[in-house]
Amino acid sequence: KKARGSGVPRQVAENPRAHGSDARRDELHKKMEIKRLRAAVERQRKLLLTYVPPDGHGTKLQPNWELKGAARVAQKFYLPEGYREPTPPENVLETHAGRLSEHPEGAELLRCMRELAWGLLSILSRTREAATVLREGLRLDRADALRLRHVLLRALTDDGKEAEVRSLLEAFPGDTSAHFMYTRARLALGASPLPPPPAA
Repeated sequence: KKARGSGVPRQVAENPRAHGSDARRDELHKKMEIKRLRAAVERQRKLLLTYVPPDGHGTKLQPNWELKGAARVAQKFYLPEGYREPTPPENVLETHAGRLSEHPEGAELLRCMRELAWGLLSILSRTREAATVLREGLRLDRADALRLRHVLLRALTDDGKEAEVRSLLEAFPGDTSAHFMYTRARLALGASPLPPPPAA
């Protein structure tokens, strides 16, 4: 017999190790989602290493305008009307070090990192790996405009890292979000290890 609505034999669907079982498919879907999130981070990081704005690629010279041989030194005096030189590539990770959110594509990298970390935390329960991603994000953007610290706090509390939780709270004393305030209250009461906050 087949499991109702699944299209696979019942004994396969109920065996988590069987090829084609529901548990196996769920596991593959989770891994594929994390792989997609990782790829988005790496793609955006690669873009920032040699970033050229959309309008910075310049004008491509037509063959009849290109000077050859020794005449190339005079090329700058022999250009079509409206010609624009291409903008040199910029390493945004260096030019915006510590303030990455100020660059639109830098902010996009931080968003991708936050989504990857949340996926690692909520899909695979990899709290330490998620924390590593988020710490890098905070190093890239010290003001933390995209609030990666909120996901990091969740990862640290889930992992029972009280000392690191305290350090994070001290680094952002002005954060009055519910998660930060709840955690401060727990620490003030001497509660340890720290449980995750109640669902919103």
